[in-house]
Parts: sequence; structure tokens; C-alpha cells
Amino acid sequence: MNPVIAALAQYGFVVSFAIAAVVWLRLPRRSKWELLAIGVVGSLLCLAFISVGGALYYHPRPFVSDRVEPLFPHVADNGFPSDHTVLTMFVALCVLYFSRRWGLVLVTISLVAAVARVLAHVHSPLDIAGAVAMAAIAAVPAHAIVTRLETRVLRRRAQHTGPRG
Repeated sequence: MNPVIAALAQYGFVVSFAIAAVVWLRLPRRSKWELLAIGVVGSLLCLAFISVGGALYYHPRPFVSDRVEPLFPHVADNGFPSDHTVLTMFVALCVLYFSRRWGLVLVTISLVAAVARVLAHVHSPLDIAGAVAMAAIAAVPAHAIVTRLETRVLRRRAQHTGPRG
């Protein structure tokens, strides 16, 4: 069972990104650009949250604090927040705006990988909870910002081209 946990913990993000890429490829052109823009804006927010969160709060990894062997080699640095979980959950939430079914699949994969990281002794539940919160806090304003910018661009295009007919 340990090799399965280690594989999920280390490579769950690859499955998430692959599924998100397939969803993106199947979207209409306008939605592709919208998802890409939300991803860029939100990724910048996620990176800022990870940096600030890690600087404000140091939480040793469980294999260090509990003196247990992790299921795979890992650096003994700050465990808060889980970068893997921030990124996979953020991707899942972005996809959720465009496909409820695939978004829920990605949320599930993200949570399974996060639990695997706890079971592998490289993160604590606090690291995971902080990461999920950061992903959600980044996804909501990223979507709002992109939607607002898209509305402005479409409105300006309509003003410059005038009514057709």
C-alpha cells in the first residue's frame, strides 16, 4: 500500500494537469482564452499566497517533527502550505467554472493526493487545509477579474464596431 500512497502523493498533480489539459483542448476558443487568463491571474495569486503564508508561518514536516520515515525522500523544509495541493486544487477550481463534472473529478484527485501526502508524512492536515483555502481564495478573485476584463473588452469592441446590419 505504501508504494501506491507514495505514487499518489508525488504524481497526483500530473494526472490533474493532464485532465485539465484535455478539458482545455475541448473548450470553445473563447472559453480557452478565459480559462488560460484565469489560470495566469490565479497562479500569480497562488504564488503570492504560498510565499506570504510560508514566510508568516513555519510548520515542520511531520517526518521531521514526529521523527518518522517519509514514504519518499523529501527536503526537510517548511511544510506550510502544501504547494502540490495549492496548485492541484486551484486547477480543479478553475476547471470547475467550465465543466462541473471534470472540475469535481479534479477536486477529488486533488484531495486524494493531499491525503496521500499526509499519509506519506510529508504534510500535516494543517498544511493541506491552508493550501485548499489559498487555492479557493485565489480562484474566486481570478475568475472575477477575468470576467470583468472580458466584459470591458467586449463592450469596447461593440462600441468601436457599432451595430451591424
